[in-house]
Amino acid sequence: MIPGDVVTLLLETSLALTPDQLLELKAMYGLDRPVFSQFVGWWASVLQGNLGVSFRTGLPVLGQILYTLPVTLELTLLAFIFSIAAGLAAGTVCAIKQNSKLDIGIRVFNVLGLSIPAFWLGIILILCLVYAGIYKVGYVSITADPIKNLMVMTPAAIVLGIDLTSLISRMNRASLLDVLRQDYIRTARAKGLPERLVLLKHALKNSLIPVVTLAGNEFGRLLGGAIIVEEVFSIPGVGRLLLRATYDRDYPLIQGIILVTAVSFVLLNLLVDLLYTYLDPRIRY
Repeated sequence: MIPGDVVTLLLETSLALTPDQLLELKAMYGLDRPVFSQFVGWWASVLQGNLGVSFRTGLPVLGQILYTLPVTLELTLLAFIFSIAAGLAAGTVCAIKQNSKLDIGIRVFNVLGLSIPAFWLGIILILCLVYAGIYKVGYVSITADPIKNLMVMTPAAIVLGIDLTSLISRMNRASLLDVLRQDYIRTARAKGLPERLVLLKHALKNSLIPVVTLAGNEFGRLLGGAIIVEEVFSIPGVGRLLLRATYDRDYPLIQGIILVTAVSFVLLNLLVDLLYTYLDPRIRY
């Protein structure tokens, strides 16, 4: 739906071609066929394990995705770990200290975390870190220099995961408060079990099922949300590759990236379903 295609972009800095030459160039890329025909042809190639060739670079699409995928996975995993750790901790504190000043403060932070756009927060964070002299723009591979890599990836992971942190915190608070009102928690306390044991062994584990559902679904969203964050922090991952492919109207590369992301999302949902059997023994039956 975006105006123009790869041929028009290529010809922006080239000499004008005759209409016949233009049609011949479009035929070379397969753009002379109807969209439905192009789509069916693409699926026929995919079912044979071939995601096609990039219009702009001439390189195999799968190779480009696999080259940049580890970078995006590292960013996503760091954001996910940060979100789970911070979200569970904040939600648990809010449930234990319900309606206290600490609870209210964390809930206000959660609202801000859900409201502030990632690109704006990323730019502000970069400016603050550069001004403090503890951040340099530019990606470094984790194999080349793990310390510099983490200095770039950690702020990006925080920005990417801040809204998920807020969601997990709110969900964990609500779920844990509901569990703490159950009869079996009252019974555990009546038996004289320490409050720490009641919380960790009986309450927290049973309150995690909705949190796991949310986290599993949101992990797939993190892969998509990495597009903006990778561009802001100049991280050469799949998200930035997708953005460049969109600018270039590189349809095979766009389709390949979306397909890989969609398959990853489905597999993550399957993993979440399998985790249910660990968290709730009743599901095993």
